[in-house]
Amino acid sequence: MFLFQFVNYYSSCFYIAFFKGKFVGYPGDPVYWFGRYRNEECDPGGCLLELTTQLTIIMGGKAIWNNIQEILVPWIKNLIARFRSSGIETIKPRWEQDYHLQPNGQLGLFYEYLEMVIQFGFVTLFVASFPLAPVLALVNNLLEIRVDAWKITTQFRRMVPEKAQHIGAWQPIMQGVAILAVVTNV
Repeated sequence: MFLFQFVNYYSSCFYIAFFKGKFVGYPGDPVYWFGRYRNEECDPGGCLLELTTQLTIIMGGKAIWNNIQEILVPWIKNLIARFRSSGIETIKPRWEQDYHLQPNGQLGLFYEYLEMVIQFGFVTLFVASFPLAPVLALVNNLLEIRVDAWKITTQFRRMVPEKAQHIGAWQPIMQGVAILAVVTNV
């Protein structure tokens, strides 16, 4: 799943940073692909501004869309479930009301980890072209903490605690992203 998300989110940024405008040829002698198509060129100043714009749109848009989705989807599902079961009005204890909330699902916090690792990639992989990324990530994480707290306490059933030694497969993924970040920033 991480590999799919990695390609989905970062492919356009890698293209702009490393491939766009590199194989265009020289003035008067352009390079044509398959004898017919010309490669895209960067602005005369380079592709840095375009990469910064792309990162701002993807990182900001992703954060806004994910937070809206994390708020609306569980709230609407619980609202629909309440309307379906609103035929009999009885006073139920709080634990019974909580049982009728949305279940966490089999993946549990998988998508929360995935979201944070993707954000870690945006902050580290292209920080040389977008130095504002850590500040946007901080603001997003502060908002994300509040959204997740609201979601976990009011919209989902209580999770069953499980013992864990470490963060599992996410550790080597984050180490790989950190190593790749050194290469891309150099």
